[in-house]
Amino acid sequence: METKQKIIDTAIDLFQQDGIKSVTMDEIASHAGVSKRTIYEIFTNKAELLKACMDKITEENLTTLRQIRQNSNCFLETIKKLEEFHIQSLQRFHPDFYLDFQKFFPSLWEHINDRNEKMKMSEILYFLKESIKNGLIRADVHITFVSRVILELFKLAFSIELDEATRIDRKNIYKNLIVNYFRGIATEKGLKELDTAEDQEIKFSNSTYN
Repeated sequence: METKQKIIDTAIDLFQQDGIKSVTMDEIASHAGVSKRTIYEIFTNKAELLKACMDKITEENLTTLRQIRQNSNCFLETIKKLEEFHIQSLQRFHPDFYLDFQKFFPSLWEHINDRNEKMKMSEILYFLKESIKNGLIRADVHITFVSRVILELFKLAFSIELDEATRIDRKNIYKNLIVNYFRGIATEKGLKELDTAEDQEIKFSNSTYN
């Protein structure tokens, strides 16, 4: 593996586990099997290394989003996979990662966050256009506005505190926020497809536990 890529992969693993602040360049060098001098010959500082890490993660996320769009067989499956992707992409990292990123690298955080939102918006827009073309979503919706709402709902679904007393888990929050929102903009054909997919999901779940 190329030395630069090995350093990036190692840094991503460590940032995932421990956040950013607590991970030192010495630690990254040790885990990557290179000297700290080698790291500084490739990356000027920690911020530059962090940017390289986020560039790789962003490219991987974009590939995943495109695969979801291309490989889903139905309306609800796409929504479900988008839910899972959003949960997994946010939960990959230690909670301190996001706090450290915003506190110690604010300008880079703003740049990366803005780029990621544009990427997700682009994919949501494409999905909406295809759904309208296939008669699943009403043609009268303002897709740019709706795309923004959907993106914000994904973020809200992750940020809401889980209620252990009532056993509301993350997937149920997504279902109540995201799937029900899609029901509001779906055509009759889209609603039927949602109902059919949800019925199949319930039957599969029941057969699994019985």
